[in-house]
Amino acid sequence: TVPDAYRVLLRDGMTALMLTGLASNMSDLFDAPAPAADPIAVRRAQDFMEAHAERPISMAEIAAASMVSLRSLQDAYRKSRGMTLGEGLLALRLERFRVAAEPVSVADAAFAAGFGHLGRAAAVYRQRFGETPSETLRKSLRDRSAR
Repeated sequence: TVPDAYRVLLRDGMTALMLTGLASNMSDLFDAPAPAADPIAVRRAQDFMEAHAERPISMAEIAAASMVSLRSLQDAYRKSRGMTLGEGLLALRLERFRVAAEPVSVADAAFAAGFGHLGRAAAVYRQRFGETPSETLRKSLRDRSAR
């Protein structure tokens, strides 16, 4: 069975690909600049992500919680934080994964942080922290037993 977080990720990716990658009579709308979102929308988005990161959330849900369109939020988030909305959610989940990896199994920590795919979670974890989640867990257990 596929975890819900992975399903949401796939659905959002496929939707974005279809809307931006296929020509249609609506293509011109996607090329036009989005109206600017207020920085408060970025704060609302961050608050929503922090409150719900452990469950599968879509970019559309984050935008709805921010009370602006998804496109406006994506632009404002990138300008304000220097990363995409998806990268912001990933960064938040990675920080939670690293902290949660200490007392539990790697799989439990990944799922608790909101990751739906263990392989992808381990890969981005290693890229961000320079070690695998299991190495972090081993170090943590070794440090605890040395005390």
